[in-house]
Amino acid sequence: IGGSADDAGYGLDLGTHNDLYVTGGSNSSSFGYSCPGLKQVNNGGRADGYLLRIDLNSFAVSAYTFIGTSSYDQSYFVKTDKYGKPFIYGQSEGINGISSGVYSVKDAKMFLKKLDFNCDKIEAETTFGALNKNKPDLSPTAFLVDQCERVFISGWGGINFTTGFTGGGTANMPLTSDAYQKTTDAYDFYLAVFSKNFEDLQYATYFGGKSNGSVDAHEHVDGGTSRFDKKGIMYQSVCAGCGGQSLFPTTPGAWSNKNKANNCNNALFKFDFENLNRKPQAKDSIYDVFANDTLNFDIMVSDPDKSDSLRIVLSGDIFKDPNFPKPLPQIVSYTRLSGVNAIRAKIVWYSNCKHAGLDTIKLTVKVYDRGCPTQDSNQAIIRIVVKDPPLTITPETICMLFNEDGSINLSWKPFVKNKFFNYVILYRQ
Repeated sequence: IGGSADDAGYGLDLGTHNDLYVTGGSNSSSFGYSCPGLKQVNNGGRADGYLLRIDLNSFAVSAYTFIGTSSYDQSYFVKTDKYGKPFIYGQSEGINGISSGVYSVKDAKMFLKKLDFNCDKIEAETTFGALNKNKPDLSPTAFLVDQCERVFISGWGGINFTTGFTGGGTANMPLTSDAYQKTTDAYDFYLAVFSKNFEDLQYATYFGGKSNGSVDAHEHVDGGTSRFDKKGIMYQSVCAGCGGQSLFPTTPGAWSNKNKANNCNNALFKFDFENLNRKPQAKDSIYDVFANDTLNFDIMVSDPDKSDSLRIVLSGDIFKDPNFPKPLPQIVSYTRLSGVNAIRAKIVWYSNCKHAGLDTIKLTVKVYDRGCPTQDSNQAIIRIVVKDPPLTITPETICMLFNEDGSINLSWKPFVKNKFFNYVILYRQ
């Protein structure tokens, strides 16, 4: 495969339609194949990335496109999702596109793209890395698209390791609050997970040794020596301990905690990202209501994973107690909020006088997500205090006049009524 100039292939992956995708870098102006493709002329620069599809029935190139800008670009990995659509991971010195609604760092030099089967449409794309760098941060080392369409990446960065990329490295990369390692000497590994369609940065951390005074803990690795498995567990090979030091982190009971060479030696770490399906959120609250009044309130549930669908269920002891006075609270409507994965549910309860004097009523609002790979849940407790209706103060003075026809005429001063007032009974003594 390739054109008339230098071409390199770095990654390949099987699709789901008896096809094979290949990605890499090229100096060829065109590959010359007659097939579909978004951009079939090199974009320019020292190199341009490409993505190519091979039909495994005929072993012919069935689609290809160049990927990149007018500056240097290369695509290092390709992985297909469960539908067979290709995703690529690469680096650039140019300005790559960013889709709407995705996590991104504007003008960053690492890129992710999702294309359609025939390589003629970019369905989603983003850039990530440190701000205000003009060189790629990372040399990509592993890539995965899992069954939930999350995207896992790893790479190493070093300021001077790669000729021509002075100014790269892992300094100032975006991290999440739960990062395993939050500091870097700029010569570390960087691991990250993006949610479906790159909507969020779900997890990001550094991993590497910490330089100690005059001893530098510089790590790197050649590409193609590391993998994610389908469960999102990272198996990363490392060229560590360069200069004969032993600053690379190891765990208790490891086969070796020391670098026994005079220079670099092989290290390996296994990193389990665990279940990245995050819990839905709901908040406890308390309300009061007068007996015989209607209580209307909203509860909002949300999920930090934008692709998860949500389900709400009302429960609690009052729904199981046959002696609890009816009616019961119920959800009457749902409203999906725009811009976030959240639902506002309206709950209505028609209280009556039988509810007065009861202990605080507790409702449990259970919220379930249909997450991937597993379902998760959470709950909020709603407490309701039922108060006696306020009394209406009736007039103390009533004027009674006897009419000539024997009838009685009653009159009293006006008084303030509330909505709980019904009528006044006058007793004769």
